[in-house]
Amino acid sequence: MIGSIDRFKFRKIRYHGQDKYALAIVDDTLKRLEMIGFSSDILKNVDGYLKRSKGYLSGLQEGKSEIVLCELLNNASRRISEGKYDDAVARLYRAFELIAQIKLREYGLDDLSEEKFTLGDLEDRSIDVEKYKDCADEKGKLKLGLKKKFELLKDLGWDKVKGIYLDNRRIQGLLSKRNESILAHGLKPIDKKSAIDLFSEVEKIAKNMVKDYDELKERGKFPTL
Repeated sequence: MIGSIDRFKFRKIRYHGQDKYALAIVDDTLKRLEMIGFSSDILKNVDGYLKRSKGYLSGLQEGKSEIVLCELLNNASRRISEGKYDDAVARLYRAFELIAQIKLREYGLDDLSEEKFTLGDLEDRSIDVEKYKDCADEKGKLKLGLKKKFELLKDLGWDKVKGIYLDNRRIQGLLSKRNESILAHGLKPIDKKSAIDLFSEVEKIAKNMVKDYDELKERGKFPTL
């Protein structure tokens, strides 16, 4: 189950040769633990972890964006600890984009489903649509890149957007290393310091956006036996 979560398979997960939902696996395991009793500290740790994780796993299955954001950061942290810095930064880049998408949803603009918001939706909010027209498909649905998402948030009136991204040279530089990495468009491997620095910057923003961030992130950590 842990391997499937690390691969973002939050819904059906391979378990004993079958595709099962994560919560079904948790419930099944808890019942088995109750049957055999808690004869060791290891079993007690597993039981405690599963009980804490039920709500978190439910949020992942339902695609709750704030919980997915916490999972991306946990996932990136694990990659850093394994020395997989390119992998970590790829996840952090996605987490940073998700922050913009979460904020857009607060303005009533859904960028996290197939529906997508349209040029008409921007016009309804008195946004000058000229600079977004080249991002629209034939139905007017918008597919914005990272920078455009944050520019739109500025146009919508989010007062923190300049400090978070548009005028933040530090985070722009760290994010650009993802584009230059071998897992994106370049050939440069990402170093440990860059991965750690980007993690710190993204987590700082996530903490300000997600209620009970520290608690949620702790629930999503893998157990230490």
